Amino acid sequence: MNRQTIYAMSLLLVGATTSQAHAAPGENYAQFLIDRAAAQHKEVLSLTIWARADDKSSLKAVASHGAANMATVDLNAASKAITEQDGVSTVVELPLLDASRRPLGVLSVEYAKGSAGDGGIKRATELRNALARHISHFKNLSDQAQIDPAVPMNSYAQHLVDMEMAKHPEIVIMALHAATPKNKDPGIIASNIGRIGKKADDDDMRVIDKGTENREVDETGIRFEAEIPLLDVSGTRIGAVGIVYGYKAGDNKDRLVQAARAVRDDLRRRISNPANLVEPYPYDPSFSDRTLGQKIVLDTMARHPDILILAFHVTPPGRKDNVIVASNIGRIGKKADDDDMRVINTGKPNLEVNENGIRFEVESVLKDQSGKAIGAASVVLPYAKGDDKIALQKRADAIAGEIAGQIPSATALLQDER
Repeated sequence: MNRQTIYAMSLLLVGATTSQAHAAPGENYAQFLIDRAAAQHKEVLSLTIWARADDKSSLKAVASHGAANMATVDLNAASKAITEQDGVSTVVELPLLDASRRPLGVLSVEYAKGSAGDGGIKRATELRNALARHISHFKNLSDQAQIDPAVPMNSYAQHLVDMEMAKHPEIVIMALHAATPKNKDPGIIASNIGRIGKKADDDDMRVIDKGTENREVDETGIRFEAEIPLLDVSGTRIGAVGIVYGYKAGDNKDRLVQAARAVRDDLRRRISNPANLVEPYPYDPSFSDRTLGQKIVLDTMARHPDILILAFHVTPPGRKDNVIVASNIGRIGKKADDDDMRVINTGKPNLEVNENGIRFEVESVLKDQSGKAIGAASVVLPYAKGDDKIALQKRADAIAGEIAGQIPSATALLQDER
């Protein structure tokens, strides 16, 4: 075998552990990716990323996790999968790729003997492909995972990016730029390639400040970025979203921009305001967003595009606190506030124009199919000065009545719909 010996480098954090939601201060992005992958794949004993800037450069270990970190790498693994076994473990070495499937080096994956099955190649390949979705290029590996520690990595914005990336495998890179209560200067608040907290550059600010669109083929000629305004549920510009697609000469750029706008519009239906973006996700890990309640929320909003926000507040069986159990803006598990509880305790609706004067909320008693009160439903509709509030309330009440007909019970709202 053509095996190159490489001694441990000072940047390796052998055996270090990192939460999926946080990066250690100054931690490089490669190390963050490796630690997160190890946390998600308990069957893996060790992981090592060997990378190089180009074909002429030597492979270097840039990140490793696990006490059994290897000091050598088979150079043949840069072009094909190599498997080695001994009496204790199985090591699979295979080409490391970036998000455009370009080779970067080698990924070494070590499994306990017999834990991977099929020689471990299939599972190691799946892990490699998942990592590739989060690597822009070689230099990305040495970026800081979290540039501004004030900007959370387990945010609702990150959930939205992950959601859209899962829906659209054709997206190479996606990043949300916004100013929030966590970062007063606009910056990256979520992406599939790290750099959380990186301040917006001049191109980003042009989109954020003026609402213009950036269109650009990168220097390699294989990626096209459409950076367009990020909007909230009311259509207010709150930042920018950059979406990168694979590209080759002659591709229809207008069609790619249209695809990016469709993704942005899907995001728009799920964002209340900038502060919403940096709220934790999950808000409370003991609650799921794959319930009957969440399905009713999304189905109702699809039938009624004028609804800006829809949320159900219910006290789950066996719990004391009333919480949001379903909504289009995250916050699943967030405790009810005084206004919510007043509706639940008195049966009287809350009617409120928001502070910007562009939304009208009707919060009323949520009922099940039998007519039993089980909590509160918040329906938020567009509003302009002079609009008929009584008519808006009737509209919201009709929606609430439609919803009630779909709810067998409070318990059923929390049932898993996967």
